Amino acid sequence: DKGLTYLFSQATTYNISPQTAGNPDTNGNGIGVKFVPGGNNGRDTYVTGLVLPAIVATGTPNAVIASGPQAGRTYGAVVQDVVDYFAYGQNDGGYARGGWRYYANSGDADSSTAQWPPLAMLYAQSFGATIPAFVKNELKYWIDTTQNANGGSGYDGPYTYVNESKTGGLLLMMDFAGYDGTSTGPGDN
Repeated sequence: DKGLTYLFSQATTYNISPQTAGNPDTNGNGIGVKFVPGGNNGRDTYVTGLVLPAIVATGTPNAVIASGPQAGRTYGAVVQDVVDYFAYGQNDGGYARGGWRYYANSGDADSSTAQWPPLAMLYAQSFGATIPAFVKNELKYWIDTTQNANGGSGYDGPYTYVNESKTGGLLLMMDFAGYDGTSTGPGDN
């Protein structure tokens, strides 16, 4: 309980708006939530991507937050706004299209960071959160950008720093995006 109280005390709202690929605001309240006190620590995606699964692991979407900036809201409502924040923060174009970096709409991406929003959203789905369809479709561009011909994942392209952790992250992203071993996205994965 103390851990969750601490996490919710670090929740920060963030104004969101429609993006090139679609509207991230699934509940129409105009905000996303991230877990970074003061609004930005330069690692918003990492931090929030690890906090969200911890909240979902409670299995209590209807629990009400007792104190802090999200007091009176349910865990499920906050989880949805975190998903909305991730949808808002996904990069819209260039080589980073469909990926994430340290903070929303950074304009660049890397696979050590881009794995956290899809992992968190895999959890969020089981909590009843709605994932905008465009998020999964756009993620396929990032998957194509980073997958090496040997099956591994690179850092910010198919040939840079290919290793096991980024490849594991790639497989999670592929699962989240709906690849089933036979389906294809923008490319043939």
